[in-house]
Amino acid sequence: MEDYGHLTRAELVSLICELKAAQTGAGGRAGEKPGEYPVFSEWHQREFDRSPWPMRIFEHGTFRFLAVNDAAVKLYGYKREEFLAMTARDTRHPDELDDFLTTLDEPTSYFRHRGPRRHIRKNGEIIVVEAVTQDILFHGRKARLSMNIDVTERNKTEEEMRRQKQLLEAVIDNIPARIFIRDAKTMRYVMRNRFSDEDSGRPIGSSIGKSVYDLYPREFADLISSTDAEALKTGRLVEVPELRMTGKSGEPRIRHVRKVPVFDENGQPWMLVGISNDITERKRAEDALRESNEFLRSVIESGRDCIKVLDLEGRLLLMSAGGQRLMEVDDVSSLLGTSYLDFWRGSERAVAGKALATARAGSMSRFEGYCPTNKGVPKWWDEIVTPILGKDGVPEKLLVVSRDITEYKRTESALRESEERFRQLAENIREVFWISTLGGENIYVSPSYEEIWGKRPESLSHNPHNWMKAIYPEDLPAVREGRKKMACGEHSDVEYRIVRPDGTLRWIRDRSYPMKRGDGTQLVCGVADDITDQKQAEQDRLKHAIQQRDALVREVHHRIKNSLQGIVGLLRQKIRRHPIIAPEIEEAVAQLQSVALVYGLQETRSDGLLNLAEITDAICSSAESLIGGRVEREFERKSQRPACIAGSEAVSVAVALNELVFNALKHQPAEAGEKRARIVLRETADEVEIRITNRGQLPAGFDYLGGQATGSGLELVRTLLASPGGMVTFNGVRGEVEVVLRLSPPLLAGRQMAVAG
Repeated sequence: MEDYGHLTRAELVSLICELKAAQTGAGGRAGEKPGEYPVFSEWHQREFDRSPWPMRIFEHGTFRFLAVNDAAVKLYGYKREEFLAMTARDTRHPDELDDFLTTLDEPTSYFRHRGPRRHIRKNGEIIVVEAVTQDILFHGRKARLSMNIDVTERNKTEEEMRRQKQLLEAVIDNIPARIFIRDAKTMRYVMRNRFSDEDSGRPIGSSIGKSVYDLYPREFADLISSTDAEALKTGRLVEVPELRMTGKSGEPRIRHVRKVPVFDENGQPWMLVGISNDITERKRAEDALRESNEFLRSVIESGRDCIKVLDLEGRLLLMSAGGQRLMEVDDVSSLLGTSYLDFWRGSERAVAGKALATARAGSMSRFEGYCPTNKGVPKWWDEIVTPILGKDGVPEKLLVVSRDITEYKRTESALRESEERFRQLAENIREVFWISTLGGENIYVSPSYEEIWGKRPESLSHNPHNWMKAIYPEDLPAVREGRKKMACGEHSDVEYRIVRPDGTLRWIRDRSYPMKRGDGTQLVCGVADDITDQKQAEQDRLKHAIQQRDALVREVHHRIKNSLQGIVGLLRQKIRRHPIIAPEIEEAVAQLQSVALVYGLQETRSDGLLNLAEITDAICSSAESLIGGRVEREFERKSQRPACIAGSEAVSVAVALNELVFNALKHQPAEAGEKRARIVLRETADEVEIRITNRGQLPAGFDYLGGQATGSGLELVRTLLASPGGMVTFNGVRGEVEVVLRLSPPLLAGRQMAVAG
């Protein structure tokens, strides 16, 4: 049976026309009216049976098969008997049954192409057929003749070709090169990939149908056309190694272009295919490489290293110009071909031999050695021997880079001597010499650390801050502040105490200074000195000086007190001689006595602190003896330590208190009889309150704070207690006057100072 699966639709239409002509020529009724069914004759039956095309006849209404030919039996896989027991619906795809029923409502008396349909074979395989149908009268029954040509493989082939075309187009469109095809006759573009248009800044597809003269300036288009003509004329590949043009942004670009003609079946040029690659970056890289090689060559020639190239046997092939200068070689040709090992003597020759062997094995080797110049000048060299690999990765030559390290060796020797002197100095001084990083990590601590701290220097290796554990707690803030300065690269000078493991206390003076390592790293160095003996001597001198000062102060106070007492005696003589001015003199005497009282108490105290209760009691006694009368005293203390006044404030407070007590006894009504006053002193933790009460009343218009009707005595009190820590208030109630004096720091000495007393 012939295979008709390869027929195209055009060929199928042609086949249908042939069938129609055969039908008419075989006795078909050409004059049948529309809607009439042609009779299926014996001739038709014979053609039906021997037709190479699968054909089936099924009845209208029941869809039962009435006849099938051998080609249909072979295509669908059913036996003839099985076919005749089936309906046309049984071989149709379920999804197309509605379409099948619709076509039955379109009767036709001529062959009609129904297009591709999906049918189902006996084994369940789905095939695609092109159906050609005609309604007929088959043995008196209305039926439909269907010729079904299997086009499954053709469809698959067409689909595969379509997929391959899409893939090819996708590949061509995404290749980062300009690909184009131009008609060989018109030289207009018939294809230009997406990259071509994007790379040239043109809308995609806008170049199709245009020539190079439509897209480029004439001069450039002429250049392109000349290479096109060459390719078409020779029929061979034409290359343009470097085509210089302008990019879409106006920058110069370089492209490598290849063109080749495609010929038709007559051997005539049909199309011109071309590919254009942008090689601008490659050319730039090549130029850069060329420049780099030139630069490298100039560096090698002008470098301060001696660069040599050896063969694998170690024979000298090349020595750089800089190397010839270093080695003081006037004629390098005299050394070429000599062995590299001949430059070395003794054990260094063996080391050089091992270096060559290592390089020949494909690895780098390095060593230092002594080799004098060609003129005998002593020099030390740092030698690096490496293999020069061939294309196969195997060493084919050896490269030796020799650096003159003579000065380095001299410096290294001098440094060793310096370090030895430093070590001897650091290990024999009494002070602790140390070096650390800015973070406090110890680099060096001299052996004196063990003598002063009582701990081995090795203990700092495990814990760099172990030395701080010995610092007296009260001195830690000052040490930490000093370390902050160290971390900032500043000089610090700190004195602190440490407690050694045996419990003894030592004074340390620790001075630090910024320094730098050879590589520029910031470091800190310092000296920690045991100044315990100095501190003890200073304390002894200070103690002696304080003792001398206290003795002198007591002597001065004693003499002032005696002088004031002498003045008081003279004033009392004046009272007897001049009774008229007695009140004024008595007031002055009282004030002088209060001052003398203070100096008398100060000469008994080495710390200069005076007990406020003692001062108050002494002032009350003085007032009683001078004015007469009686002052009741009551002292309450709610603190563990007595309230005191510093010597610098004692005179002011005593004179003010004396004035208040003197006024309390002096200014009382005549009818009151004996002069009496009451004083209550209450001490708390932070304040002292003194209440003085006497009979009488305040003057009219009296205002202590405003300075109204106060008199000279209270003005003196206001002046003496004007500084912070002193406050006086007056109250006049029911024939009594109450004065409240409150004292607090700084007039009142701190409790810690009082303890010292």
